Amino acid sequence: MIQRWKSFVKDQREKEKLIILECCFLQNPGCALLARHDAGEDRFTQHVLQIAEQIQELNPILFYLKQPNVRETIERVKTMRSQEWLDFAIWYHTEQDYGKNKGLYGYEGYIQFLEHRRELELQIIEQLPFQSFIMDNSDYDWGNQQQTVSNIIMKYL
Repeated sequence: MIQRWKSFVKDQREKEKLIILECCFLQNPGCALLARHDAGEDRFTQHVLQIAEQIQELNPILFYLKQPNVRETIERVKTMRSQEWLDFAIWYHTEQDYGKNKGLYGYEGYIQFLEHRRELELQIIEQLPFQSFIMDNSDYDWGNQQQTVSNIIMKYL
């Protein structure tokens, strides 16, 4: 994965584009390294910080939408997605290495995993070598969040 990020930086180095990365920076490594492989908190942190070092020269800005109540957020999301999505998410986070090793089970185990991953992500963000913004999104006002992001980006362009 680190080599892929190196290649990405090389490809993007000469382009004058705004690059928006979604879940590939924090969420995906957290799911793979923690949920799937139970590689440990230190390995997860180390991996993301290695990625951060690779992309630092692109002058990234991280926007982290923080939902203060994970359970409430998932309750909202599951009304918008299929039962198959929820079943897969629960399985992925509770029935692979991390979930098995930690004794997580079902919906409650899924919520426990997400709460733990969020805390680790927030700790990692404090260590990043580039600008980051933790945005409270407890009111689910996506229009306001988009405007805030736009305003910040305009300052950096």
